Amino acid sequence: MPADLPPYAPQVAIVAPAPECRYLTNSEAQVALQRLRQRLPSTQFDNAKPSEICGLVRVQLASGKVVYTEPTGRYLMLMFALDTHKGSPADNGEQLEQAIESRSKYPTTAIPGLTPPTLEELPAGPLMTPVPTAR
Repeated sequence: MPADLPPYAPQVAIVAPAPECRYLTNSEAQVALQRLRQRLPSTQFDNAKPSEICGLVRVQLASGKVVYTEPTGRYLMLMFALDTHKGSPADNGEQLEQAIESRSKYPTTAIPGLTPPTLEELPAGPLMTPVPTAR
């Protein structure tokens, strides 16, 4: 005979308050950029400005890529930041759009072995070889 279970008591969720965060100033972003330049001398940084993301600095590399750092410049984050409220990339600006566009070009000529053949280039007959079944 099964034992009686105790009455169902829902678990109470404990929610911690979100830590306070503040947006950085342009001078704080420049300090973070100087620290990155000192710590990563072989990396070419273009500019830095406060990010739309609270507490982060948006850093533009000379290659056009965007990375993020925190105010001390200790951590460099290679990430894609999506603003879930807007449904678009965070820190979306003209420079970011141009960088994305310049990296989104497709080759105009076929790359052998990588580009799928056109219908005219397909060989005649079956495209797949049947695999014999084991007996």
